[in-house]
Amino acid sequence: MSKPGFFFYPGDWMKDTACLTLDCQGAYLRWLCGPLLQHGGQVAWPVSAFANYVGTTEEIARSMLHQLELTNVAIVEWQNDGKSMAKLSNRRLVREAENRQRVSVVRSDVGKKGAAKRWQKWQPSSSSSESSSLISQKTKTAAPNGFAEFWALYPNKKSKGQAEKTWLKMKVTPELLGTILAGIKRAKQSRNWLKNSGEFIPYPSTWLNAKGWEDQEISYAPPKSVPAPKSVDPEPSPEEKARNEEFLRETITGLSRKFSR
Repeated sequence: MSKPGFFFYPGDWMKDTACLTLDCQGAYLRWLCGPLLQHGGQVAWPVSAFANYVGTTEEIARSMLHQLELTNVAIVEWQNDGKSMAKLSNRRLVREAENRQRVSVVRSDVGKKGAAKRWQKWQPSSSSSESSSLISQKTKTAAPNGFAEFWALYPNKKSKGQAEKTWLKMKVTPELLGTILAGIKRAKQSRNWLKNSGEFIPYPSTWLNAKGWEDQEISYAPPKSVPAPKSVDPEPSPEEKARNEEFLRETITGLSRKFSR
């Protein structure tokens, strides 16, 4: 995998390479961006390989390497017979490669230590495992203290498991239990709980979370029966009834004679 790049300082480059020929500067720059960068700042190649990389002859490449060596711009170590093999190094690239290696080692060690700590943190001890299993067994076999009384009195018997969890979180004391039971009895006489056959009674867990026993409930009062209105007209006496009947007969007789003529 190719390296992404390196820090290039134009001022240092202009000063360090001013003593080199332009051809040598160009060749050195190509070696920097190619084999030196990819191999941690140093590479040992045959002189012919250096020549082929910059597209020149072996003799010119050897002359360029000698320039770098004599001007101390780069480190050149001749190997074998001192002519056919050379090791070219750039001091800055070598330092940067070594620094990257040290940082990588430190980060790796820190990561391993952190992973070990996290692993130990999530590994329960035998005693804690046993205690947690006992607690879970007790929770499964026995209902929370006072919950049976609450459940027996509360009218909306839905979501019992959720109600038990809420009850456990509350840590109900005997005094609080008495207050809760009294609140249920009071709420049973309220308008909301009696309306539509208890349609608006909340779920037990909801009522507990909302501290419903502290609500000021309005008691339900049945409507008073309204007495039937008294008749305005009094009952007529027998004499009045007789006179009314006589008047009605005479009126009918008179009308009959009128229409018969």
